[in-house]
Amino acid sequence: MWLVYLIYLPFNDFQGGNLQHDAVQYWVMAVKFQRQHQSFSLLYYDDPLRGYVGPLMMFPALAFRFFTDCSMLTAAKMLGSVWAALLFGFLIPGLWTSITGWRITAGRWLLLVLAGFIFWRDFFSFTLTDMPALGTLLLSLWLLSRPGLLAWLLAGLSIAATFNMRPVYLLSLLPFLGLAIWWSQRHSPKANSRRWVALIVGMALTLGPQWAINRLHFQENTPLTLARMAGQKESFYLNQLAWGTRVQLYDGALTYPGALPYADESGVKLFERLKQREYTSYGQYLQLVTQQPVDFFLRYGRHIFNGLDIRYPTPYRLTANSPESLPLKLLNYVLIALALSTIRPKQLRWQHYWVLLALLLPCAAAIPIAMENRFLLPLHLLLLSAVVFLFSPSEWWLRFRSRPAVGVLATLGLMLWVAGCWWLSEAVGQTICPGCVGKLLY
Repeated sequence: MWLVYLIYLPFNDFQGGNLQHDAVQYWVMAVKFQRQHQSFSLLYYDDPLRGYVGPLMMFPALAFRFFTDCSMLTAAKMLGSVWAALLFGFLIPGLWTSITGWRITAGRWLLLVLAGFIFWRDFFSFTLTDMPALGTLLLSLWLLSRPGLLAWLLAGLSIAATFNMRPVYLLSLLPFLGLAIWWSQRHSPKANSRRWVALIVGMALTLGPQWAINRLHFQENTPLTLARMAGQKESFYLNQLAWGTRVQLYDGALTYPGALPYADESGVKLFERLKQREYTSYGQYLQLVTQQPVDFFLRYGRHIFNGLDIRYPTPYRLTANSPESLPLKLLNYVLIALALSTIRPKQLRWQHYWVLLALLLPCAAAIPIAMENRFLLPLHLLLLSAVVFLFSPSEWWLRFRSRPAVGVLATLGLMLWVAGCWWLSEAVGQTICPGCVGKLLY
């Protein structure tokens, strides 16, 4: 698995050069741990928007670049290949097996690797925290299935690292604890109290440095990432809610104009009527939602579709159009349809619900903001896993063979689904506004 990405990433479309946009910001933050390349300390870190764990995880890439004198992008790809191998080769299959108890065959595992490569391969070329944060979340959920104290210590460390990297994953903490209670009832009861102590100690090991950073640089007495822009007191999420009202989808680009927002006409008109650029408070936002529930419901429905409508296997476009966009979109629509037809809620148990909540609550929190595909990464990978691990072509063939009318209806339904998704995608594409970045986002 690691070799697949190690061979592909150095020769993909993103070659040489430097990182851009959010990816370079994480790289710059990673350099903050050092002063004049002589001393190292976690307390040198002083960014209020992002936690220290994400930049710290990039230090292997910094070391690789130092010893090889390669570009930032090349170093990022080396680190990305490791994350790809861990995510698709170990963490997703490991968690799936621990929760369901089903053995995964080599063929289905290879299908997961292929699906992940098709849809997400170029995300591993950039130092973004989406894949690492999901990786540590999956690791923490999987480690709870192990009875050892070290496993629970690492589980606590991993879940805290997850919401330190991406504060939206703080919503996963309660389901994580619910799953921990479920597993503690199945492990040896003699060591339960020690497991919980180990879990808390693990979380403290991760959150302690962030607490010290917040006290030293921002005079804030909290172990959580502040998640706010420098010089501001309010949460960055409030700004993002306003962006999500004016912008229904956001694409990054490595070529001019660099940012490609898709305008939400009704949202733009809403702020024009309010004669303001941002929501003044969460109370004002909730008041507007209750006053216009249908408008916001349709808006966020489009956000969900846009987040799952993967057109490019990269967070940043190179060109306005890509020849692989058409088959990628069509394959995506078909796989989502298969996943929705395969998942059977009646078969879900408590442990499944805790894992689903841990994965999907952060996605739910991302729906109101300016959507990017990576914000619904856990949901999309969940749908891919459902198809790969659960879908049985032979079972469906026998069903259609015994009842041809069902086969005809299913085929027509799939065609209508794909056509409807295509129409929605094209309608969203008509709202792109490359020269409106300042008007729509800031």
